[in-house]
Amino acid sequence: VIILDSILNYNNTEGSQTVPQPGIYKETPGLKEGYESIEQDGFRGNFIMAVGRQEYDYPLYSAFYDRWDAAEQVKYKRQSVLIPLKDVVSAVEATSDPHWQVYQTFIKDDIMSVWNASTDIKAMLLTDTLSLRGQEKPNRGVYDKMPLTDDRLGFLKKITDVVTRTIMDLADFKDSCKDPMTEAPDAFRVGLKMTGT
Repeated sequence: VIILDSILNYNNTEGSQTVPQPGIYKETPGLKEGYESIEQDGFRGNFIMAVGRQEYDYPLYSAFYDRWDAAEQVKYKRQSVLIPLKDVVSAVEATSDPHWQVYQTFIKDDIMSVWNASTDIKAMLLTDTLSLRGQEKPNRGVYDKMPLTDDRLGFLKKITDVVTRTIMDLADFKDSCKDPMTEAPDAFRVGLKMTGT
């Protein structure tokens, strides 16, 4: 399962990306490398965040990473939250892991529903981090709408293309289709008749 939740807000402005509780965030297993990368890039909101479980969801997020890294438009980056727990939902609900509050930030809503149904479902959340990313404010600082800029549309295009190719890779999709005129059953080539009253 690949969940897309808010994937349009690209903001390359320095300081546009907020990280909640940075002291805790950068010490939480599965988040430290992402935090350091965001920090080194000036806290820019120029990435898609991939959230998954470190070992269990590896086949899914590694296929996505391979496609993302091979795609054009390198200005659109990716970051990861790789949680080192298979049953992260139970750990969050029981508040049993010392980092449960940080993990809760990333698994609420859709992905939590999937893993709550079964921890055996491989799933990944892709997000622009929602309200943790500032939006550019075009009208003299007054926000009314998030404008569709070339950068945002390019970001959306890369995400859509990479997710589509990742799904095709995982489904062992063929890049070409059979010729419908020579490969279709005979009844389809001569036409179908509908009868009845």
